[in-house]
Amino acid sequence: MRPLIRCLMVVFITKNAPAQGTSAGMRGNEPSELTQLRRQFTLRALASSRTLADQYTKALAALEDQAGVSGDYETALAAQQRRQHLASWYASSGMESAESIVLLAADAKCSGPVTYERNEKVLEGWRSVGSAAAWDKFKLSPGTYTVTMTYGAISAGEGFAGPFGGGAPEDGPPPAGEVEFSEISGLGGAEAEKLTVQVRPTGGWTTYETITLGEIKILRTSARLMLKVSRLRANSGLLHLREIRLTPTKPTAAKPDDTAAKEYAEQRQAHVTRLAELGQPTLDSYLSRLQQISDDLAQKNDAEGVQAFLNESRRVQQSLHLLGKETPAEPGAAVSRIDGLDEIKDASYLPDPTNTGDRFLVSTKNQIMTVRLMSVSCPSPRAEDEEDQKRHASYFGITTDDSVAVGRQAREFTDAYLKERPLRILTRWMRDKSGAILAFVQPGEVGDFSGILVDNGLAAITSPQAKHGKHAEEAVRSALKEREVAAKAKALPPGAWSFSSVKSNP
Repeated sequence: MRPLIRCLMVVFITKNAPAQGTSAGMRGNEPSELTQLRRQFTLRALASSRTLADQYTKALAALEDQAGVSGDYETALAAQQRRQHLASWYASSGMESAESIVLLAADAKCSGPVTYERNEKVLEGWRSVGSAAAWDKFKLSPGTYTVTMTYGAISAGEGFAGPFGGGAPEDGPPPAGEVEFSEISGLGGAEAEKLTVQVRPTGGWTTYETITLGEIKILRTSARLMLKVSRLRANSGLLHLREIRLTPTKPTAAKPDDTAAKEYAEQRQAHVTRLAELGQPTLDSYLSRLQQISDDLAQKNDAEGVQAFLNESRRVQQSLHLLGKETPAEPGAAVSRIDGLDEIKDASYLPDPTNTGDRFLVSTKNQIMTVRLMSVSCPSPRAEDEEDQKRHASYFGITTDDSVAVGRQAREFTDAYLKERPLRILTRWMRDKSGAILAFVQPGEVGDFSGILVDNGLAAITSPQAKHGKHAEEAVRSALKEREVAAKAKALPPGAWSFSSVKSNP
């Protein structure tokens, strides 16, 4: 922590102490150039210590919690005051709290001519409209964030050609171009919310300034965030990007009585009721016909036929349940039968260090068990699982190191996505070599979780594993293949496909 403290002390002295031989009252009369240089130095010092400041802030917050629990309120108060003091330095400098999401240049997935320059640790080569960089972030807190960008750009007249609209001379140097920042959803269902800002010269590629792009709403616990060039005026590139930072500006959790949440719930209920009104007569008629056939078969002592029609009746009753009509069930029953699969409702995901992207603990009314997803497999998050890494590296066309990184992304994605969601488990109680139960897992009303992993480039599609119901699994596999093709075809492919050197699966 000593380097951080020294750096922050430099900033503190720069911001609060008068120059040697100069009184505090004389600072208001100093040349504007000196004031600007002092501010640039302060911003650079704060920006360069940002990562350490984040770590220090989190450590202080943990110390505050531990001290409070143990009753050491004096230590807790001291940690709280130090954390608030650190945050105030950033706020008073026009920068937000240190508790933020940092998108570093080194972590970006580049598109077009954009490349990472290791010496300066920046993204350069923004030479064409559409040039872009993207970041995949997990374990986010949905909410509103203020977005800032730290960059350098050449001065006006150095490599510019042609006019660019907007900006009177008194507004400062003319803009070199425009960039757009947005959240690109890998799951669909929402249009990207874009922030557009003009990029003005800072005085040189290595003269960095931090500007505010605006506020953006993050809708999910994982997101792909992208910056791209929307307009361009410079021949030699638009900017050198050091980092983008997202700082929470509003509470991330909506209150239980939130108006928007109530409105959504009412609209959803009206939609479900309408579906039930339209579908129930047809389904009721079908159920009545099934009962008649079942009675006829019972009179002929055809037990196998009766069982088949009872299974179909249960499937129809499940359809009624999805339309908002409760299906009668045995008191206390945790398992029902659907299309030859045992169905477990209201299961819960359990966080555990042994969980992976496709293998994890779940809790039901009667037990805790380990399940393994059917039809897909995620790379292991452990580098020592060499055979697994080679297999997935071959499938995706990536290196084994990238396979390990994808495995860790898949584990974090599964943990963030399934946590606190009601799960529906469908299984034939078959087990893999490790003893995990092979199953289809459906979180809420979004369908099979395997498809969501495929959409995000975090899972490979496997061969059918069941001896019975193989045709059904083939149909599932075919649907997953279509989703995989769609994921690979995106302008910025997600997950493993962003590292891949192949166009199609082996």
